[in-house]
Amino acid sequence: MVTNLFIAGLVGVLVLLAERFHARRMHALRRLAFGPEGHAAAWTFLAPWVRALGVVLLVFGSLTLLDYEPAPGRQRLPSKASKQILICLDVSPSMRIPDAGPDLPRMKRSRWAGEAIEPLLRTIGTQYANDTRFSVVAFYTSAIPVIRETYDKEVVLNLFDDMSLDHAFLPGTTDLQGGVNEALKFARGWARNSATLVVISDGDSDAGLSSLLPTPPSIAQTFVLGVGDPRSPTEINGHSSRQDTASLLLLATKLGGTYFDCNRSKAPPLATTGLRMRSPQAMTPAIERRIGLAAIGAGGALVGLIGAALLAFGRRTKSVAFDLPLSFKEKHA
Repeated sequence: MVTNLFIAGLVGVLVLLAERFHARRMHALRRLAFGPEGHAAAWTFLAPWVRALGVVLLVFGSLTLLDYEPAPGRQRLPSKASKQILICLDVSPSMRIPDAGPDLPRMKRSRWAGEAIEPLLRTIGTQYANDTRFSVVAFYTSAIPVIRETYDKEVVLNLFDDMSLDHAFLPGTTDLQGGVNEALKFARGWARNSATLVVISDGDSDAGLSSLLPTPPSIAQTFVLGVGDPRSPTEINGHSSRQDTASLLLLATKLGGTYFDCNRSKAPPLATTGLRMRSPQAMTPAIERRIGLAAIGAGGALVGLIGAALLAFGRRTKSVAFDLPLSFKEKHA
């Protein structure tokens, strides 16, 4: 609301400058408008200030309503579930290649993905206990939501414990774009800026990213975590597989997020302490909606009525006597 007031104040200053410029231009016409004295009614000096105040109220009310989170966005979430963590998880066969982790022997990509994301989940579990829900969308040749809005982070971590989820899909090539699009669709119904999207993949996908859906307003932040050796490829199903850092970086850029190469280290501090998702309960309350509507009503009334008031009461009520030419008086005597 402070930002809205600041913007409205700047607009008010611009209106006052415009009023000042208008008054200087109209000064030459003052006698034509108000008679020989060239003065309007005493109260009219308030007109520029009233008009500027009306515009300020209109701008402030409009910005307040623009920021208002409508009720349907909050109704889906129970009162205790204020934030969302959405994990888009690659479960393709290449995620079982053992080339990830900092130590020898290397771990499977899927298991190391669980190790990499665990600090994020633990941090959330400590700082936002009973305040965050977790959802997981798994993808391979297609995408399936496998966990929907659970409070239990251990259920999520269990997915990384050598579960062969690729058997739930038809065999084929990995569709990274399709998996991310399904996750974005899944998040559409949540409140604005209430969710964090985490994409975990090795980027080993033949599908491009040309048809990626726009990020919904519910996503406040996006992390793309890459696993798998980015340098040494491994043969699987007739092709060489390695972490495609270029594709994952492009994905993070298109989503407006941040890419991390987690093949040798876990999620960095930014992913665990820099969360920007907000609680729906902390968003604009209904009282601010009423304030916005009242401001628009009052501002519109001031801007609309000041012109009519100037026309009706802007001239002095005292009549002015004009001296007629002598020839005119003698002719009509």
